[in-house]
Amino acid sequence: MTASVVNHGLVPDPAVRPPGFDLPRQLWTFLTCRASLHRWGMAQSDLWQCGQRQTMTHIIDDCPQTKFAGGLEALHEADNDAVHWLQNTATKAFAK
Repeated sequence: MTASVVNHGLVPDPAVRPPGFDLPRQLWTFLTCRASLHRWGMAQSDLWQCGQRQTMTHIIDDCPQTKFAGGLEALHEADNDAVHWLQNTATKAFAK
């Protein structure tokens, strides 16, 4: 399986903490958690709530239920809209 790297340019200087660094880890990890757990044999499914494969790209850019305006780059800025989206989307994901 080959995966494309969609976030390689988001952190220009790894020595500088990016926006959102202080947010709870759970808010960020839900974006890839199920797919990784499935790949490691620790989850029965890698499907997102809409029935498509859970990938960060799908959740942020493609899913009609969770799409974030501005995509990954805007989400990475961790402004108020991004944090609100993360909180709402993660809360709904973990409730299932």
